[in-house]
Amino acid sequence: MRRIVQSLIFSIATSNIAYAAEAVSNKLNYNAKEQTMTQKVLSKFSFNYFAKYTGRSLSDSYQDGATYNRFDGGKAADGSRRDATGSTQLYQSFKLSYKLPLNMKLSYGVTYQDNLNNNIKFKGDSGDTLTRSNGRSYNDHRVALWVPNIVSGSKASLSSSFFYQLPTTDTSKDNEMKYAVGIQPTLSIYSKVPGLYHGLTASIEKGYFNKPYYERETVNYTYSIQNLDNTSTEYSGRYIQENKQQGVKANIGAYLNYAIAHKVTLKSSIDFDYDQVGKQVGTFNEWGNNMDNVGNLGAAYSVRKGVNLEGGVNFSLEEASIDKSAIFGSLSLSI
Repeated sequence: MRRIVQSLIFSIATSNIAYAAEAVSNKLNYNAKEQTMTQKVLSKFSFNYFAKYTGRSLSDSYQDGATYNRFDGGKAADGSRRDATGSTQLYQSFKLSYKLPLNMKLSYGVTYQDNLNNNIKFKGDSGDTLTRSNGRSYNDHRVALWVPNIVSGSKASLSSSFFYQLPTTDTSKDNEMKYAVGIQPTLSIYSKVPGLYHGLTASIEKGYFNKPYYERETVNYTYSIQNLDNTSTEYSGRYIQENKQQGVKANIGAYLNYAIAHKVTLKSSIDFDYDQVGKQVGTFNEWGNNMDNVGNLGAAYSVRKGVNLEGGVNFSLEEASIDKSAIFGSLSLSI
């Protein structure tokens, strides 16, 4: 009887140990699977940082800290070119991306720029001398979807980014912008020359507002009224005519790059900017010049995977001279 009891106790004990061992094993397997899933999800995220410094001009005619910056230029209301003299500047971009099937990427981007110097003199639209101040200015945040190889053939491939722009800046909020949408396609043209890369780029963006976004224009008028005694009375005056302001911004460009070594690439590009303002909004054939059209010449160096440096010169195409030029340098980091 005693042996039977001992045998029963031993059997119960060993079964509990086996059950406990199985439970521990299952828990370890579950934790391992959970960790693997977490790692798998995290591996789909990537972070991109980009910084571009716009430095001095090739010309010595600028005051200290001033340079050519097309973002300060464009066209005035009378169609004349605005003075594109601005401060040296640091532009920064932060983007968090998530990899989707078919190598697509969904990202959220934040960008801003810092004017590094104060009291930069420039000519206003009326010809008077004004000054630009230093400080930081922000851009609207964007949610973007990158779709590679939408069309792919033996001679070229088409990829594109589609974005949704949120009204995060004070200017967009004051104008009661609801949102903006845009598309940025890239056509990569294959070359038979080893190391040669070239193609076309474009960008088109349209904003939508809670209320019409207007610019004001003064219009003079004169008219006459025929009186009963066959005399006439003339009346003259002026009124404010309101036109829709910027509705669409567009850019068309091209690039030509050549890898001269494993880590060194010569780079060149041109960019043409357009927009629609006033009576142009809603038409298909009327466009204005949004900013100066520019060219870029430089070289890029791949420090390591995900880390790239670039330097060169940016210059106006309308007035290709050292007076309208600026040296630039950039850093691109991908994690």
